[in-house]
Amino acid sequence: MEQLLNVILPSILTCIASGLLIKLSLSIAKQSWSNNFQYTLICLLLPIITFVVTKVISNNIALSLGMVGALSIVRFRNPVKNSLELVIYFALIAIGIASGVNSYYAILLGILISVLIISLYFFILILKNKNKNYFSFSHNEDNYIYSVEIETLNELNISSYQENLQHHHFDNERNIYYYRFVSDSKNEIQKIYESFKSIDNLKSIDVKYE
Repeated sequence: MEQLLNVILPSILTCIASGLLIKLSLSIAKQSWSNNFQYTLICLLLPIITFVVTKVISNNIALSLGMVGALSIVRFRNPVKNSLELVIYFALIAIGIASGVNSYYAILLGILISVLIISLYFFILILKNKNKNYFSFSHNEDNYIYSVEIETLNELNISSYQENLQHHHFDNERNIYYYRFVSDSKNEIQKIYESFKSIDNLKSIDVKYE
């Protein structure tokens, strides 16, 4: 009972807190593929399961080897949406393993990963606002399925749709402004399209429902 209260319970609480931190950071960074109940459960349960497995096999070499063989047959039955999702799975597993060694390592890892995700997201937003283009954005990066691409001779007022703006830049060779808006809501994309379809000096506007 003493070990349960002093070791196991704090480690499980650490796993839960670290998993929630990572889930929250992904939501702040607008990673829409993580915004569902299923992924929230993954962030909560995967570190705990890993911690329990680590704790069970830590003092038994034979059991450790058997567990490695058993876990080697585990496969993802659903396709991983992007590389970041796979990295997050490894991070959650690492938190569970770290909890089995020292709870401070686990919470430190969770905080570090969360800070890196949020910091990079806001760094990219700053680059967007300054019209810098140091990153190549993929249409499927955030699991969006609707988009509007606009080419115009004039710079647009995008303050109302800043959250939907995935990318924009000025093409010096063609002397045009390029904008790409994305959303997982068809109605939102239609609203953006209606707002810009009649602007002056519009070169092209392309709506994609994929």
